[in-house]
Amino acid sequence: MDLGPRAALARVARAAISRGAPPLIAALAIVALAIGLWWRDCIVLAGAGLLGAASFRARMHTCAPWSGLAAGLRCGIAGAGMLTAGLMLLGWIAAVHLEAWSAGGTHAHGVLALAGIAVIVYLAVLGATGAASSERAGSVGAGLAAVLAAEVADAGTSFAACGFAGLAALVLVSHGWRLLGQTMPALLRSEQRW
Repeated sequence: MDLGPRAALARVARAAISRGAPPLIAALAIVALAIGLWWRDCIVLAGAGLLGAASFRARMHTCAPWSGLAAGLRCGIAGAGMLTAGLMLLGWIAAVHLEAWSAGGTHAHGVLALAGIAVIVYLAVLGATGAASSERAGSVGAGLAAVLAAEVADAGTSFAACGFAGLAALVLVSHGWRLLGQTMPALLRSEQRW
């Protein structure tokens, strides 16, 4: 075990990132949501939803061990938020396709900048918390898919933006439903056993 100044600095940096970056991810999600609403861009809105879910997952185990009641309520609130965000995104896509709402044009360079920042911040959090490489690959894949969808939509194929947003919405609905239907009840039952 290395006790030198370099190892100590690395431990301090990992601790700072793991404590400070999840609020940064949440702030980035709020900024992406505001920009997505301003631009009326479903790719940025989908990215905001995925960042919000990532913010919860990054802080899910902080302050553990939790009581079953507190952990169950926390998972229930996060699950309801993810489910609501996914359903609202699906509603947005349906409204655009039914021409009840006009979507703004996709700003490919803006999406590229937001996706790049989001992936870099999220990878820093995953690296600091020792997350699995599959989760790291998923975050890079989501960022690349957002950029690809923005570039294809910018070239004139509008269904690419809705396709990415629809896939992100289904991921949010799936994760939200799992938190509400499986994780929260299991945690609440664990509280009752004691």
